[in-house]
Amino acid sequence: MTNFAKPSYPRPDDAGRYNPEFVVPSGIYHQPVESGHWQLQDCLVCPEKRHELYGFNNNAIYKYNTRTRHVDTITSKYSFIPVSLNIGFDHAVITGNRGELSVINLHSKVGKSVRMGATINNCIGFSHDPLYMTPQEQRNTTPHLLVSSNDRSIRILSFPDLVPMGKITMPQAVNHTAVSPDGRLMVTVSDDDTVKVFDIRGSTYTMVQTLNTGHQASYSCNWNRLSDQFAVATAQGYVDVYDIRFPRKLAQIRSTELEKYINVVDTRNFEEVQRIRVGEDRDPITGVTFSPDGSTLYAGMRHRILEYDVNTLDRCRFGTTSLA
Repeated sequence: MTNFAKPSYPRPDDAGRYNPEFVVPSGIYHQPVESGHWQLQDCLVCPEKRHELYGFNNNAIYKYNTRTRHVDTITSKYSFIPVSLNIGFDHAVITGNRGELSVINLHSKVGKSVRMGATINNCIGFSHDPLYMTPQEQRNTTPHLLVSSNDRSIRILSFPDLVPMGKITMPQAVNHTAVSPDGRLMVTVSDDDTVKVFDIRGSTYTMVQTLNTGHQASYSCNWNRLSDQFAVATAQGYVDVYDIRFPRKLAQIRSTELEKYINVVDTRNFEEVQRIRVGEDRDPITGVTFSPDGSTLYAGMRHRILEYDVNTLDRCRFGTTSLA
């Protein structure tokens, strides 16, 4: 990931509706969420239960229960600065800024650490149990760990034993990789103006499409639940939305602030945006995540966690059944 100059952010389009109430504040928890890199702000995860969050504090992983306010320390303090976190298959995985990669079992607290390259590993993701496989086929597969790195590669490792299974070489530093929920496709973004789409069925990784964003670089990407649309966050303050069925942008969302706001966008029309000021000069945003059921939004900060309830009743009144 290249440290690009901070962009001059565009103002909102007057034609769009701003500040509808999609989410409402519901809690403040004085639990820190630290980030080891100013551009990597994915340090808060809510993988399974609505009230259980995982994050970083003092170079260690913790689990926080918002109901009981109990903190369970998952790991002791790491010797390196963690920059990325993911939770899956009963394990926590973290990366560091000099190629460090560590995995730990959430129950036994037994872990393994290796070094993958010498540069920062920007993102870690999983590929397993695609929906198109039968249960028998799924039992015969093993999870893959996808490590996106500044050394212009995506490493494919078995999980949780971290045995190298393959490596995809890219033209630029790889900032983020996301696998579709149905397990068929993977998108990846880099320090260039393209988004690359891979077919990953059968444990192969074949590039099938390259899309041009028209922006200097992109930092992250993610899919909707139907696996037919994905979004890309760019270095210029835009979020581009693509429909995988058509090789073009479905929408372009313009951010309005750099560090202190969260924009909640209605993905049924991409016109209505709720802007929420959450950050302060000394308490920047370090992670944003939804609960698995989509009912709660959490914003991690350096000194606290903010909770918002999603206004699901109002969404159900919208005149369409196409939900992203």
